[in-house]
Amino acid sequence: MFSKRVFVLLFLILFLSSCNPVTTGVESETYPSRSITGVIPFGPGGGADSIARVISQHTEPILGKSIVLQNVEGGAGSIAAYDVHKDPANGYKILFGAENPNLYRTTGISDLSYHDYEPIMLFARTVPVVIVHPDSPFQTLDDLIEQAEADPGKILMATTGPVGTSGVVTSMLGLDFAMVPYKGEGASITGLMGKQIEASIVSLPSAYNYILANKVRVLGIVNDTRLEDFGDWPALGEVAPDYLEHLPWGAYYGAYVKKGTPEPIIEELRDSFTQAFHTDEFQSFIERSKMIPLGLTGDEALAYQTEWESRTNWFLYQSGFAEHPSNYNIPIPRNETQKERKNPFD
Repeated sequence: MFSKRVFVLLFLILFLSSCNPVTTGVESETYPSRSITGVIPFGPGGGADSIARVISQHTEPILGKSIVLQNVEGGAGSIAAYDVHKDPANGYKILFGAENPNLYRTTGISDLSYHDYEPIMLFARTVPVVIVHPDSPFQTLDDLIEQAEADPGKILMATTGPVGTSGVVTSMLGLDFAMVPYKGEGASITGLMGKQIEASIVSLPSAYNYILANKVRVLGIVNDTRLEDFGDWPALGEVAPDYLEHLPWGAYYGAYVKKGTPEPIIEELRDSFTQAFHTDEFQSFIERSKMIPLGLTGDEALAYQTEWESRTNWFLYQSGFAEHPSNYNIPIPRNETQKERKNPFD
C-alpha cells in the first residue's frame, strides 16, 4: 500500500510540474511572476513609442502580467540600451528598440550593439519621409537638395542623433545641414510645426497623422520607388539614382532582452509577442500607421538585422561618417565591393 501511494504521489508531482508555466531555473521562479518593464529609447509620439504601446497592450493578457513602459530618452537611444543591459538577464526588462544600436560602435556612440541582446521579435519596418512646414519655400525634394548643395550648413534640419533617421539619410546623401537635436521624432515634428526648423526626415508612422491634418508637407520618401498608396510622393531613387544601391532603407522596430536570458524565458516572450502580433487589432494598427509588417523571430530576425547592420554601416563608412566596419567584424554587404573614399576616421 505504501509503495502504491508513493507511486501515485510521484505521478501527480510529475504531471502537475509539466502543467506549470515557464520556470527560469533560478530560484525556481515562475516566469513571469511580476510585472515587466518595457524601455522605449525615444520620447512619446514617435514610431518606437507607438508600436511599443500597442504591442504591449495586446501581449499583456497573454503573458498574464503588465508591461510597464518607460521612455528613457537621449544618446540616440544608447541610454535606454544601457539601462536594459545593466540589469540581470532575467526577462524583466525589455528594450523596445529601433535600428540605432546597429550603428553605435562604428560611430563612437557606445560599445553596445544588438550583438549584446537577443531579439524577441522584429515587428515592422518603415519608409522615411522628408517633411517641411506647409508654408515652406521648398516645394520639391529637388529644391531642398539643390539649396543644401548651394548653401551648405545653413538649412535647419532636425536630428535625433547621428544614427537616427535624419542623421543616416543626410549622411547617405553627403549633404551638410545645420542639425538641430531633438529627443525623438515626435518632438522634431512639433519643432517643425512651430517653425523652429526648416525640414525633418522621420518615419512615415511618426508623421502620418500630421500629414493627414496638413500640419506638415511631404517633399518625398527615402525609397527606391514610390509607395502604392502615395503615388504623388517622389522617391529618392528617382531624384538621386546614384543612391539606389542603398535603397530601400528605413527604420525598423523590435523587442529585445539582454543576451544571456534563459532560453525558456525567450521562448515564452516570443510565443506571447507572436500571438499579439497576429491579432486583428495589431495588424490593423500596422496598416493604419503605414508600416510594413515583419513578424520575424529567431534566425530570421538575426538575418534581417545582420543584413541591415552590414549595409548601413558600410555606406556610412563610404560616405565618411563612420569607422571602418571591419574593425567590428561587420562584413561587406553581399554583391557589393568596398569603395575607397576619403574618411575622417582613418
